[in-house]
Amino acid sequence: MVQADNLPPAKGGKLKAARPVLAGAVIASLFVAPTVTAAYAAPEDHSEAFGQVINVDGLGLEVADAGYSFSANPSSPEAQANPLNVAALNGALDLTLPTINLPVISEDGTGLLDLGQAGALSSYAIADTPTHAKASAGVLGADGALAVDQNTGELATVDLTKLFSQIGADGLTEAVLDEAQLQLGALGSTTERTDGADPTHEYQIASATVDLHSPLLTELNGTLTSTTTALGTALDGLVGEGGTVSDLVAALNGINLNVLVAQVGLSNSQLTINGLDDVVGIANGVLSEELVSESGLVSVNLGAGTVNIDLSKVVEGGLNDQPANTKLLDDAIAQQISTELTGLLDEVVTNLTTAVNDALATATFTLTADVNAEVAFVDVVDGGINISGSLADLLNGNSEAFTVNNTLSLLSGSLDLTAVLDAVTDSVFAILDSTLTEVTAVVDGLPGALNAAVANVVAPLIDGAIEPLLEGVLEITINEQGTIASSEVNNLAATSAAAQTVAPAPEGELNYVTALAIDVLPDAAALAVGVDLGTSAVRAAAEYADVVITSPVPTDSFTDGDDVVVTGTGEPNTDIEVSLDGGSTVTVTTDENGNWTTTFPAVPEGQHTITATDGSSEDQVTITVDPAETGVDATADSTADATADSTADATADSTADATADSTA
Repeated sequence: MVQADNLPPAKGGKLKAARPVLAGAVIASLFVAPTVTAAYAAPEDHSEAFGQVINVDGLGLEVADAGYSFSANPSSPEAQANPLNVAALNGALDLTLPTINLPVISEDGTGLLDLGQAGALSSYAIADTPTHAKASAGVLGADGALAVDQNTGELATVDLTKLFSQIGADGLTEAVLDEAQLQLGALGSTTERTDGADPTHEYQIASATVDLHSPLLTELNGTLTSTTTALGTALDGLVGEGGTVSDLVAALNGINLNVLVAQVGLSNSQLTINGLDDVVGIANGVLSEELVSESGLVSVNLGAGTVNIDLSKVVEGGLNDQPANTKLLDDAIAQQISTELTGLLDEVVTNLTTAVNDALATATFTLTADVNAEVAFVDVVDGGINISGSLADLLNGNSEAFTVNNTLSLLSGSLDLTAVLDAVTDSVFAILDSTLTEVTAVVDGLPGALNAAVANVVAPLIDGAIEPLLEGVLEITINEQGTIASSEVNNLAATSAAAQTVAPAPEGELNYVTALAIDVLPDAAALAVGVDLGTSAVRAAAEYADVVITSPVPTDSFTDGDDVVVTGTGEPNTDIEVSLDGGSTVTVTTDENGNWTTTFPAVPEGQHTITATDGSSEDQVTITVDPAETGVDATADSTADATADSTADATADSTADATADSTA
């Protein structure tokens, strides 16, 4: 198994609620030999960097196959870069909880996460000096630079239907919501810290949407289409053979009125209606249009039965350049989505009703008839009437809006033509009202029928499925930032409940940024799972003291066999490797003030180079050790010393005696 000293720091201590470690996480044998060469930070490391494309809480994805790179200084300062190996990850991971037994990533579509084109993702990490570290993860260019292309297709998909059973909605999926997916475009993050300055975080996300499909919406579309079709059928019945118009014409030709002394009637009645073909076509056109909420957050296509939620519209300005820990989806946003979706479905009724009314207002009718008036079987009136208007006014009985023209003239006698015209038009309007009752009822009942159809969908779809899905299944954060301890690491060789940590490094906190963090089932503490995409983290010392050898110095004198004491300074509490001529190495640790000392015993004659290094800096000094004195030289020196001493003593005695005699 992968040992603890090969693992990166696990994310924890976040600003949000802690995610529980998953019990029984299974790591396949492919993780036995990760290609990441950098070891986990040693206690003396002063800087660290790690980038990780994907992390699922408790699954130990700190390996190259998960697009993981790690660097630390001085233990492993080289730059690391590793692509995400989608093929290796597919089918390798299981979530095993009391009520979840679900692959996280799978090849056959049974898993929670489909990585799709995520093979384009990679990670990068470098900690080249104690005071500098840089990490990146996601779609990257050279040296870990972000290279997110706004036109890149979906890189990953989270299939939410796999989690319906956790919110008690599994029985509704087929009939109410049979598809629910979080679609993610290209993304990435990078962070860098230098010389103690604040870390610079950057993240990019091309797109993030929630795509839903509901059979209820397609059924609603069918119901609304049927309703408008019924209206079209009723309208077609006006002009069809043996239809309402025929009945109207027969009724009009049967008019027999007593007007003063005359018998008045109509003949050659004709009713023409134009524009009926557009009514149903316009209505169906409305149903085929995609509806988009004012904010752009929610769109609905009834014909396709789909709802699209564009999470970039949750925050002003889009997905990028948002403050740290910005929520894309939480309970409040789920409520907003629910409200906007309900509004769109209500808008369907409004738009459809408006479209039908506009079409009826555009359609026209024209009624023409000859007017007959007889007194004692003698025709006394010549001419006819012409009544026209909109079909909407005709169906609504709005006779005041009609245009009434006549060509009436008297043939004989003194009959009042105004009385004749009034009597005829009143009779015509009465016949129109009574004959069009059935069609009028269909038109008047349209808004109610549409509202009822929508209401039958809103409750089960929005209240019963979409709202609890969005509230109970996902919480999404972009530009997630925080700190994690350098010492946090899971030991995969032990049981899932056990953990092993190493001693924290100096300034043992790393600053991290995650492009997009998903909390799955966030409200269920025992089930919650965290999925992080595009995480970068760094730690670097604010200041760093290079290694300096303060003694010996080149002018110091040593003799063959002398002990050479070496002292120096460096970064406090840091291991220093001191060697003589590149030979055996002594490791010393600087004290709290950065001082250190060591001794090389019995150094032989000759020139010697002393080297001290902490892995990030080094210093050297070259000293000369003189040869020891030979035996001949020692005798000569002894004789010379004795002679000198004897001469000095004699001189001193002679001087003393002379002084004494003189005094006497």
